[in-house]
Amino acid sequence: MLHALQAMPQAAGLPVDVIDVDADEVLLRAYDERVPVLIGVGPDGVARELCHYFLDPQAVAAFLAA
Repeated sequence: MLHALQAMPQAAGLPVDVIDVDADEVLLRAYDERVPVLIGVGPDGVARELCHYFLDPQAVAAFLAA
Protein backbone atom coordinates (compact mmCIF):
# COMPACT_ATOMS: atom_id res chain seq x y z
CA MET A 1 0.00 0.00 0.00
CA LEU A 2 2.87 2.37 0.78
CA HIS A 3 4.35 1.99 -2.71
CA ALA A 4 0.96 2.55 -4.33
CA LEU A 5 0.40 5.66 -2.19
CA GLN A 6 3.82 7.05 -3.06
CA ALA A 7 3.05 6.53 -6.76
CA MET A 8 0.00 8.80 -6.56
CA PRO A 9 0.86 12.26 -7.87
CA GLN A 10 -1.56 13.86 -5.38
CA ALA A 11 0.31 12.25 -2.47
CA ALA A 12 3.81 13.14 -3.62
CA GLY A 13 5.78 14.74 -0.82
CA LEU A 14 3.24 14.07 1.89
CA PRO A 15 4.67 12.84 5.19
CA VAL A 16 3.88 9.18 5.89
CA ASP A 17 4.45 7.45 9.22
CA VAL A 18 4.73 3.66 9.02
CA ILE A 19 3.65 2.12 12.32
CA ASP A 20 3.94 -1.53 13.33
CA VAL A 21 0.39 -2.38 14.42
CA ASP A 22 1.56 -5.65 15.98
CA ALA A 23 3.82 -3.74 18.37
CA ASP A 24 0.96 -1.72 19.91
CA GLU A 25 -1.84 -3.44 21.85
CA VAL A 26 -4.37 -0.66 21.19
CA LEU A 27 -3.70 -0.61 17.46
CA LEU A 28 -3.66 -4.39 17.30
CA ARG A 29 -7.14 -4.55 18.84
CA ALA A 30 -8.43 -1.86 16.50
CA TYR A 31 -6.90 -3.06 13.21
CA ASP A 32 -5.82 -6.68 13.76
CA GLU A 33 -7.20 -8.25 10.58
CA ARG A 34 -7.34 -5.04 8.52
CA VAL A 35 -3.61 -4.47 8.04
CA PRO A 36 -2.30 -2.66 6.14
CA VAL A 37 -4.51 0.27 6.98
CA LEU A 38 -4.19 3.88 5.84
CA ILE A 39 -5.25 6.57 8.27
CA GLY A 40 -5.42 10.18 7.21
CA VAL A 41 -5.24 13.03 9.70
CA GLY A 42 -6.99 16.15 8.51
CA PRO A 43 -6.03 19.75 9.24
CA ASP A 44 -8.51 19.64 12.13
CA GLY A 45 -6.45 16.85 13.73
CA VAL A 46 -9.17 14.24 13.28
CA ALA A 47 -7.93 10.82 12.14
CA ARG A 48 -9.98 8.90 9.58
CA GLU A 49 -9.51 5.42 8.14
CA LEU A 50 -9.20 5.83 4.39
CA CYS A 51 -8.70 2.22 3.34
CA HIS A 52 -7.36 -1.14 4.42
CA TYR A 53 -5.80 -4.15 2.64
CA PHE A 54 -5.35 -2.21 -0.61
CA LEU A 55 -5.00 1.44 -1.51
CA ASP A 56 -8.27 3.10 -2.52
CA PRO A 57 -7.05 5.93 -4.78
CA GLN A 58 -10.50 7.55 -4.91
CA ALA A 59 -10.76 7.69 -1.10
CA VAL A 60 -7.25 9.15 -0.82
CA ALA A 61 -7.92 11.73 -3.54
CA ALA A 62 -11.19 12.77 -1.89
CA PHE A 63 -9.47 13.07 1.49
CA LEU A 64 -6.66 15.19 0.05
CA ALA A 65 -9.13 17.42 -1.82
CA ALA A 66 -11.18 18.12 1.31
